[in-house]
Amino acid sequence: MAHKNLIETKELRTSAAQPWLLLDNWKTLFRATFPEPILQFQKICNYKTDSDLSAPDPAFMHVCLTTASERVRHALHFEGRFEEEDPAEYLRLVSTILNFTPPPGAAQALTELVEIERNGLCKFLDVSTELRRFRQLGFKIALVSNVWPFPMPQIFNQEEGGLAQSAFDRLILSYEVGQAKPSRQFYLETLRRCGAAPSDCMMVGDNPELDIRPALACGISATMIDRYGESQSQNLVTGVPVIKKLRQLFE
Repeated sequence: MAHKNLIETKELRTSAAQPWLLLDNWKTLFRATFPEPILQFQKICNYKTDSDLSAPDPAFMHVCLTTASERVRHALHFEGRFEEEDPAEYLRLVSTILNFTPPPGAAQALTELVEIERNGLCKFLDVSTELRRFRQLGFKIALVSNVWPFPMPQIFNQEEGGLAQSAFDRLILSYEVGQAKPSRQFYLETLRRCGAAPSDCMMVGDNPELDIRPALACGISATMIDRYGESQSQNLVTGVPVIKKLRQLFE
């Protein structure tokens, strides 16, 4: 389903503001064959594991998504480059924030977990082509993602099938911002960094609760992408289009 409120022709719009696409990462641009590394990290830390865990503890998840060493944050924020996060340092930061003592061997287990996650990253085949097309259509593009710092150097490793940083005009990543979706603060910070009004932005993501509803609440239009046909009618947001591939965004 095409959106006509943000683009009317294949030329740049004549309005003063250039339109922005705010793209989620997971299940929008990349998939991971090891989809729940933070859940496994929680088990490694033996944090609130009294019962069987099917999902990470919300507080643990939030800390993991909004934490990185100062070295890693500084490199991304001020220099626009990705530094490899040190698993031992990251473990120290998370355990200090949440006030728990990591069990012996946790740092080594995290190191192995990070490697498994990186080896399982895969870019969807249409991503590079469609990012170029969006630029040709006159859009600025922001990557807007909940993510911990470990996979990002691999995601932007072009030699191994990753993306070029030049494909994006802004990178809004939860671990550097210090906020995470679905918080209103995260989306307001996204708008601030893009220098854009909500009416000039569209959020594209796979999760109604993280990507769609909070964007709409901030006045940002939204499109849901469902590459695997997983969406259920009760999870859909009325009036929000659902697409299966990026090409359908402006067909």
